[in-house]
Parts: sequence; C-alpha cells; structure tokens
Amino acid sequence: MTSSEPNRTNNSAPPKNPALEYVVLPHVRMAIVTYHAHPHFDEWRRTMQALLRESAFERGFAVLLDRRPVAEPVSAIDLHQMIRFLDQCHAEGSIRRWAALVGDTTSFGMGRMAEQISAHDGFIRAFRDAAEAEDWLLAP
Repeated sequence: MTSSEPNRTNNSAPPKNPALEYVVLPHVRMAIVTYHAHPHFDEWRRTMQALLRESAFERGFAVLLDRRPVAEPVSAIDLHQMIRFLDQCHAEGSIRRWAALVGDTTSFGMGRMAEQISAHDGFIRAFRDAAEAEDWLLAP
C-alpha cells in the first residue's frame, strides 16, 4: 500500500505533536489513521470530523485505525463514545468499514468489544496483522 503526506483541507498548520493523524488513499478508497499517543475523545472526534471533510475522502471509504504505536488501551467510556460516533457515520454512509489494528492483547480485547458494541454487524473488526486488516477493508 502506498501512502502520502497527511491530507488536510484547511491552510492552518497541523498541531505540534498530534496524538493522531491521517492519510487518505483515494486510489484504494481508504484512509489510514495512525496513533502517536493516546488522544482524549474530543481530539479523536475532531480528527475524525476533519477526515470526513477531506476533499479526497469520499462517502463509503474504509478506515484503518493503526493503534500499534500506542500500548495504552482505550478506556471503556471513550470506546462507547467512539462507537456511537462511528455507528452514526456508518448509518449515514460515510464509512463503509472500520478496522482497528493493534499491537497488544488488551487493545485487541477492546477492539473485540467494539465489534460487539457496534449497532452494525460486520462494520468494525480488530486485527493484529496489517495485511489481514487491509484485505478485509478492501474486500467487496
């Protein structure tokens, strides 16, 4: 998979040391969101909203959330807020599939919990292997 510099719609400078950033890959109808630190929910939501406003991001794209650089799992409270946000995006047709790529057992467990919490069967999946996550996201 080929990536590029993070796409941004506004002309403001990106925040210094952002907890997460994204790259839109229009040629495969996917975006990759990469964690650099564990964000507060409000920062996560603002980043997701910015991604959805990107001119290169089209309705129905898949999203790969790469949490491998962060060992701290998401809290149950934040997870529920994130799933509510993502379920709404899916219902509106903004995001087709969401894969969480994790590097530790606790985060994988939280990802599996997200699969169960989501109101949409098969919309969210947790993975430990990047190739498996990408294959699932890009499958018809």
